[in-house]
Amino acid sequence: MPPGQGFHTPGEVPGPVVGAVVGDDPVDREIMGNGQNVVSGRQEISLRCFSACDQAFFASLASDERVVRFVGDGMSWPTGRIEERVRLALRDVPASEAGAVRWFIAEADGESVGLFVSSRRQGAVEIGYWVAPDFWGRGIAGAMLDAGLEAVVRVYGPVAVVALIDPANTASVKLVERRGFVVAFLAAKGRYGHRRIHAVLTGPGCAVAKKTVLTPMRTLGLVCKVRRRRRYSSYAGQVGTCVPNTLGRDFAATGPNQKWVTDVTEFRIGDRRAYLSPVIDLFDRSVVAHRCGTSPSLELTNGSLEQALATLAPD
Repeated sequence: MPPGQGFHTPGEVPGPVVGAVVGDDPVDREIMGNGQNVVSGRQEISLRCFSACDQAFFASLASDERVVRFVGDGMSWPTGRIEERVRLALRDVPASEAGAVRWFIAEADGESVGLFVSSRRQGAVEIGYWVAPDFWGRGIAGAMLDAGLEAVVRVYGPVAVVALIDPANTASVKLVERRGFVVAFLAAKGRYGHRRIHAVLTGPGCAVAKKTVLTPMRTLGLVCKVRRRRRYSSYAGQVGTCVPNTLGRDFAATGPNQKWVTDVTEFRIGDRRAYLSPVIDLFDRSVVAHRCGTSPSLELTNGSLEQALATLAPD
């Protein structure tokens, strides 16, 4: 498993992010306590609740730049920051309240191999995880994630789960995708705003508050791509003869065929362009004639005018 397993602690926001969510899974809701483990069937991995005696192990992970590569600025954490995160993790906040944090130590053969964290947000639970570098490449991350997701349901009950992962951490993105997560922002190639992302992450039995999506997207500068209007560029060739402005902006007509107006409108269809030249009667705003083409040429406009003249009864 490469460094930086998509982990960040409460209040800590990673770099460019991919949002993901899985639905609820109504399994055993028994609250995990110290000494109660969740064992993954794929690997001999067990989770136990984080305690003060695990601070040294957490410090070894947080101070290793290989581990925190995809977290924040990618630099190792100072002692003060580590102590503050441990203090937040050990707070006694009921799991049903927003801001509740539960950390778990992953063990294999009695040895600490990783850290799995969870924190309740508005309408969802956010997760993250780190694997000790000495155990990379052994499938520990996947087994710990399986056990961690089971622990989330045991602690918080059936709930939507959100993971924020740096897009550069492709191994972690693939890891959560294989477990049913829906990769939202990256999959949409940056074209989705928070409303579309919220719609993707919300499904039957899976409720995620809009602020849970909007707040991290704003913090991380995830803005959907907006099609910008192109500046109009008219024909720059030889200009023809300009006729006098006969109408003088008087667009009222008391009868049909007294005043006609025309214009050329451009339509973008994929990577192609089409042009419409209609002739409109100002008396009732009806289209007397029209012609379409692939170029705004004189032939196009003269053609629509000739069609309009052909509709007149001969004197």
